[in-house]
Order: sequence, then C-alpha cells, then structure tokens
Amino acid sequence: MKCKICNHELISEPVLEIKNPDRFEAFIGADETSFKRTWHKCSSCSVFQAVHYEGMDEKLAQISDKYYSIDFGDLASGDRFNRILKIPNQRSDNYYRVKRVANFYRNWIQQFKKSSTPSILDIGGGLGVFLYKYLKVNPDFTGVMIEPDRQSTVHIDHSFPFEFHNQLFSGQKEYQRSFDIVTLNKVVEHIEKPHKLLSDVQKVLNDKHGLLYIEIPDEMNVYYKPSSDNSLGSLHHHLYNHLSLNYLLDSTGYTVLRIERIFEASGKISMYAFAISKNAEKQWLTH
Repeated sequence: MKCKICNHELISEPVLEIKNPDRFEAFIGADETSFKRTWHKCSSCSVFQAVHYEGMDEKLAQISDKYYSIDFGDLASGDRFNRILKIPNQRSDNYYRVKRVANFYRNWIQQFKKSSTPSILDIGGGLGVFLYKYLKVNPDFTGVMIEPDRQSTVHIDHSFPFEFHNQLFSGQKEYQRSFDIVTLNKVVEHIEKPHKLLSDVQKVLNDKHGLLYIEIPDEMNVYYKPSSDNSLGSLHHHLYNHLSLNYLLDSTGYTVLRIERIFEASGKISMYAFAISKNAEKQWLTH
C-alpha cells in the first residue's frame, strides 16, 4: 500500500482497525458483519492514512453532495449556524481560532510596508462561522468564502459580511486577488491527494507576505479517541503530526513559520501551521 502524501510504503500492520461503519458508510450500505477500515502509518513521512475496503472510498465520493443531510438530517443550516454562534467563547473553537489567526497576522505584517485593506479567503468554510466571527472582530478586513456544499450554506445571504461562492476551489482566476491570508480549516484531511489544492492556493496568496493557515486533525486521535470519533471517520483520509504536516507543506512549495499541536475547547486534538510560499520566503529574508 502506497502513501498518498509521499508515495512511499505504508506500514502493513495497522495502528487502528475500525469494525463498525460510521453514519456515512451505513448510508451507502456497508455490511456491518464484515466491515473494516484501517489506519496505517507511512514508513517515510509518518502520516497516518485511512484504508477503505470493498470500494467504500469510491461509494463515499458519490454521495459528497449529501454529507450535510446525512450528518444533520432536516436541521436547517441557519439553525446550526446560530447554535454555534451562541457557544460561549471559553467553549468555542472558532473563538480561539480567530484569535490565533488574527494575532499571528498582526505580528507578521509589521515586517512589511502595507497600506491597502487586508483580505482573507476561507476555502471550504462550511457554515461560514469562522469567517463571520473573524470579520466581526477584524472589520478592517475584506473576506471571501468558498464552500461547495450548498446544503450547508443556504442561510448565507447578502447580509453576511463577506463574499460567498458555492463551488470547489481550484485556483480560479477570479480569486487571484493577492490575499493576505488563506485559511484551510479542517479541509485538507478530506482530500485524498491534497498537493494540487495547496499548489493552487499559492496562485491566490500575496507573493510577498501572504499567509496560509492550515488546521487538521492530529494523529493522537488514534490513541486517545474512541474509534467512533469524527476525527477517525470515513470522510478523513489522513491524520498528521509535526513531521508529516511539515513534509506536506514543504513538498508543495511552502516554508512553515509555526507548527503546533492544540487541544481545542471542544475536546478535539488538532494540528495547525502558518506557512508562506518559497517565493515569499526569499523576499522576506532579503527585503
């Protein structure tokens, strides 16, 4: 079995075997009596990779436009958005995420001469909670959100403080606006081979000081979470540690500025990184 991140061999002995299908696998008819999904560590880059059996990965891809309805049934996206907004700050992952991104940016941009309005692009923004909260706290920014799942975004209208596009991101020309920050919050783990996405992001980042913020589930979930935890679910292809996340970013043309493991307010165990393009690195070190 080959690693989808570095193309080296996965260690054949699984670090975890899951024998009960989750709600998405049950929806596509997984046989509970013979089901299994395994997690394996890469012998080279050390990423943890999920292995599906009996064509489950292909079947899951065919219902990608139904994920929200399978997950939340008839719950309107606006109701869920409002519920998350009402979570007290001390228990809100988004509250700390907004602070983390805003503080890092403010410290980072001081090194550069910048007079124009700062901008942020949130790719795979889901319900839009993060970007909504970010712009409320940082009103000097302009924001754009991209999310392909229309069911999770039916509540987003012209009253929201950002520009919204219901589509997949692939580095389209209309987004090549030299964004100061691009965020990928719990997105990359959903992509089997994320290299193209990360390369495409460079097309829309400011080439002098643009920051990429990436946040993903940590490999520690394998050891400290039950096998039914969402972090280990069928929609996730990889779990990362410091080495594997740094490898992925370096191999797609980025230099990592900070990388850290966090224990989130909700109980999630995650990794995050701030990174810049190699081109921006050269300009930063010589400006």
